Amino acid sequence: MKRALIIAVVLTLSALAVSASPAIPSRSRTVEAVYTATLTDIPAGLKELKVWIPLPVSAEHQTVSAIAVDSPLHWTRGEEGTYGDHFIYTTIQDPPAGKMDVNVRFRVTRNEVTLAALKPMSPSPAER
Repeated sequence: MKRALIIAVVLTLSALAVSASPAIPSRSRTVEAVYTATLTDIPAGLKELKVWIPLPVSAEHQTVSAIAVDSPLHWTRGEEGTYGDHFIYTTIQDPPAGKMDVNVRFRVTRNEVTLAALKPMSPSPAER
C-alpha cells in the first residue's frame, strides 16, 4: 500500500513538473497558396450575377497575410459578424456565359499545434 502511494505521488509530481515546464518553442511553416473559385454554367442572357468567395483568416495557430485577388472585376471585402469569417463579393452586370475563374493568392504561416497547447473548448451559443 505504501509503495503504491509513493508511486502515485511520484507520477503526480512528474505530471505537474511537465505542465509547469517552460513552453517549448513551436515550429512553424510559411507557404504561398492559391485557390481558384470556379463559377460554372453561367447562363447566357443573365442580367446580374452576385458572387461571394470566402477568404482565409488568421486564427490562434495561423497567420494569413498578402491576400490578393486575380480578377479584372472590382471586389469588396467583408467580414461576417458572428464568427468573423472574411469574404469578397461583387455583382457582375451581364456576365459572359459559360465559366469564370477567380484566383485568390495568400501567404499563411501555420504554427505547430501540440496537445499541450490546445485549450479546452466549449460549444458556441449557436451550437448549444
